Parts: sequence; C-alpha cells; structure tokens
Amino acid sequence: MKKKVVLIQPPFERLMGYARFYTHPGLLSLAGIIEAAGHDVLVYDADYDPNGISYDQLELIDNYDLYVNELNKFSSPVWDEVEALLREYQPDFVGITVLSVTQDSARKIAQISRDINPKVLIIAGGVHPTIFPEDVNFADYIVQNESEEVIVDIIEGKYGCGVISGKRIKDLDALPLPAVHRLYKLEKFKKRDLSLVMSTRGCPFSCKFCNSPQIWGRKVTRKSTGRFIEELQQLKEKHGVTDFYISDDSFTCNKAWLQEFCAEVKKLNVTWRCLDRIDHIREPMILQMMDAGCRNIKFGIESGSQRILDKVNKGIKVENVIKASELLERIGLNWSAFFMIGFPGETEEDIRMTQRMIQSISAKSVTLSIFTPFPGNELYEASEMDYKMYSHHSPYNNFTGVVEDSRFKELLIETIKYASKGYEEHTDRLVK
Repeated sequence: MKKKVVLIQPPFERLMGYARFYTHPGLLSLAGIIEAAGHDVLVYDADYDPNGISYDQLELIDNYDLYVNELNKFSSPVWDEVEALLREYQPDFVGITVLSVTQDSARKIAQISRDINPKVLIIAGGVHPTIFPEDVNFADYIVQNESEEVIVDIIEGKYGCGVISGKRIKDLDALPLPAVHRLYKLEKFKKRDLSLVMSTRGCPFSCKFCNSPQIWGRKVTRKSTGRFIEELQQLKEKHGVTDFYISDDSFTCNKAWLQEFCAEVKKLNVTWRCLDRIDHIREPMILQMMDAGCRNIKFGIESGSQRILDKVNKGIKVENVIKASELLERIGLNWSAFFMIGFPGETEEDIRMTQRMIQSISAKSVTLSIFTPFPGNELYEASEMDYKMYSHHSPYNNFTGVVEDSRFKELLIETIKYASKGYEEHTDRLVK
C-alpha cells in the first residue's frame, strides 16, 4: 500500500530570526529512495526562510537565548507552519533528522504530528540518534548510521519499532539522485540553496574535535565521476544551478578521481567551491582546479597554536598554513579559512596565536566556531549535556577549563572581530 511520508529538518537558526542556507542532502537522498519505491514523499526544511538574513556572529552571542527560550514556550509562527503542513499533507510517517542541538525542536515536531494524528509513526535519524539513540525516545523508529537501505522496509512494515542499525552504503552510484523536486515550496528556494552537493561520505582523518570517525569509521565511499557529474548536470538543467558548493570533508583526497572530475566538470561551464585540508595543496593541482571552475576552497585551520593543533590531532603544521597562504595569494585563488577556539586546555596565549594568524593570512573570509563537545567527542566527555545550550556559535560554550567564562567571552568577541573581515561566502548581507 502506498504511504505518505514527510521528511523534516527541524528549525534552529530560523527560531532566532536568521536564515540557514543550503538544503539537507541526506533528506533529499532518502526522498529519492522513497519515491523510487512508489511512495509519496515530501521534504520539509522547517529551518529555511527565504526572507531571513544571515546572522552576524556578534549578534548571535546576544540572540542565542531566543532559541533557548523558544524551546520553553514554542510560540513562534514556525510551529504554526509545521502544524499547517502536517494537517494538509496527513502523512503516515514523519521522518526527522536530529542534531544534538535540535533534539527539543525535533521532539516538538513529533508532538505536533501526534496531536494531529495519534496513529502517525515517527522515524528519527541523523548524527545524534546514531550515537545516543536513547535521547530520542520520542520516536517509534530510531535509525543509526545511514538510512537508505532500511527506510523503505520501515515504511512498508518490515521492521518493528525500536532501534534499527542502518548499513553503510557501499555503492553510492546505486542510489537515486537527490529528489530536489520533492522539496516543500521548492519555488521559494534560491539557486544557492540548492547548490550543496557531496561526492563522498566519510573522512579518512581523525581530528579529535569531530565525531565523523564515530559516524563513518574513517572510511570514505565515493561516487564515480560520471554519476557526480550527472547530478550536477541535472541541477543545472532542471533548477538553474551554475555555482556549486561541494561539501565533502576533504575533496582532493583521491588525486586520480580529482583529475577526472576537473576534466569533466569543465565541460559543464559551471563554477564550484569545495572543502579541503591545507596540507594537501600543490600548485599544479590548484591551477587545474581553477581552470575547471573552482573559485573558492575552504580550509579548516582551527588554531594558530601548534600545541593546540597537535592536541586535537589536526595533523598540520603552522608553517603549512603560512606557505599555503602565500601560494594561494600568489596564484590568485579566493580561499576561506575555518578557525575554532575554546578547546579543552586552550589558554589565552593559544587564542592570541589564533588571532594573530587570522590577521596574517591571505584568506578572503574567515569563519570562527567555538568548540562544542558533540557526542563521541574524544576531547571532552560529559555524563550529561543539555545540548540546546551548546552549538558552534553558542555564547554558553567554554570548555577550556583554564579560562574564566567572563574572560573567555571577551576573547571570543575579540576573535570574532578579527574574523569578520572582507568577503564572506555564507552571507547575504554583503553578497547577493
């Protein structure tokens, strides 16, 4: 029997009045699987607001309480929109992707769903349920790991309620292309927000501030060049996307694949951006990428302190960053840098080193995050965490253990000001 399914991204930044860019690739992938099996499916990004503005991080320090307070009263018009959609669509299943910080938001969606239809079945998946399934006890089905191989069987009643371990997808080419056409109010999405794509899943590295190793086991699976190019081509032809954000954890790991990709993507006449490690770059490779349409690479540098880089197992040297900065400036590539402060054991002098590096490098944009002990994090283990209080941009974060809260906030504001320079990819305040 054909079922009706809604897949939902819970609201977070929208509840503070801001816009979160880009669609959720995991939900779009699942929608393609569900549709191919003959069921009705809708992807609803409850965190997307076409009229919202990108946040300024100094504002966010003052406005983060808007999110915390909203989760105590649930009075925002966002919840009216959630309810209206669910009443109109009347799904048999509601699937919710759950991050640590959005647990309460996801729980509210489950409550609204059941208030409308007590028989509706709730599926929870994503990073947090994978590591801490007991925290999402509001769901009938809790899927750990990847969901593509089990989602249809759940919908068709082949699993009982409870925790289900999804299998790692070995052949990404075998999956249907992401079902962008199943987005709720697709016409309101900007081309930029449909541009996020992934050619791989997983990361071979083991940075201690990241929980990717707990999710993927440091094993990378990769789409073939042909399949990935097909995905880009479809987005261009059907949705007018001509500038792509490739959000793989480390895009250039496989040099042979990269060369083939550059040769093929050049034929599409599109531009693209990607994420990479700064110790990977070599001038011939960067020039080849630029010739193929690459207009920005984003590098996770994290800290200007070698002691901290070693502590978090980043695997790069400060001198790598300096040499790469000089090379990228010389050849004229627009590049971006990610930094993070607040690591356990990080001192004020370590933070000062990060500030000095931010000021000295040639990056055209810098994004600053605050260390957050996500589930499975090697650097900081806590028996209990109220995750709605903490995210990469929460003013409540201070897990250094050596810098007082008031002083850390002062250093945070200083560092944000250093980072808030020049052209920023992820804003609509400076760049349309």
